[in-house]
Amino acid sequence: MDATQSTITTVQVKLDFKTYDEKRFQPFMAKVLQCSDGNPYLTPPEAMLTDCADANTAYIKARTNRDANPTTANTQFLEAAKVTAGEKFEILALWVQDNSDNSAAVILSFGFKVVKQTRTAATKPVAPKTVTYEYGMPGTIKFKCESLGQRIRYIVACSSDNGQTWQICGVSAKSFEIIASGLTRGKEYIFRIYGSNAAGDGFPWTSGSILAAV
Repeated sequence: MDATQSTITTVQVKLDFKTYDEKRFQPFMAKVLQCSDGNPYLTPPEAMLTDCADANTAYIKARTNRDANPTTANTQFLEAAKVTAGEKFEILALWVQDNSDNSAAVILSFGFKVVKQTRTAATKPVAPKTVTYEYGMPGTIKFKCESLGQRIRYIVACSSDNGQTWQICGVSAKSFEIIASGLTRGKEYIFRIYGSNAAGDGFPWTSGSILAAV
């Protein structure tokens, strides 16, 4: 890389999903989908847009269920749907960023914010310790672990194929109540629990095989 190339500023997408409250989160997803469909600058892969649309639909369904029955499990299921949607839209955002030739106008045409790279003093959370669990309502397991500090989200993901694929099944702001929901009773799962903060997802604790209550 020569001196001229090293001075080029790379534009970056700012999603800032963690700051979007419920009133703004779904409208933001709808705006991005609308701007992405038939975008005159770039045409994202169809599968990528389908994933985003499906995540948007799942979030709406989870929020509707939570509003109708505001249990702890439904609230955490909604948070899990929000995290999953955030991941899908981040994949789209990174694709746009990588294919925009550093054009802020192109990125903005998708409804994303553009910011300069910033550093954070936060460090990724360490792996949770002293993890315990107990069975809750049908199809749920409640995990507990030592606190990882302030401003930490605790995420539990499950795998039914021995760790080949993972799915987020619970999100909590409390280390003593991380509920994995949507489990099939009588099925064996491996669980992964990790903290997430401004620096990103932390190191995971991984369980052995756990049977969902029969």
